[in-house]
Amino acid sequence: MSELWSVRKTEGQMKDGRRFTITDDRIEAEKGETNEIRQTWTGVTTIILKTPDNKLKRMQMKQDDDAVHDSQS
Repeated sequence: MSELWSVRKTEGQMKDGRRFTITDDRIEAEKGETNEIRQTWTGVTTIILKTPDNKLKRMQMKQDDDAVHDSQS
């Protein structure tokens, strides 16, 4: 895997009492290809972002280097 990816997970309860969980590709969802809930509901939506481990480590090292540089200024 060479790119970031994301997943959106929505969990809740509809007005009629039924519970649901929908997991989809957030990128596709932004293009309008979503599962629609057709009644009032309450719940939460969680966005999960992932990156390849080596890229994440490089990003963290850069942030650490930037923080050290900023503290020395």
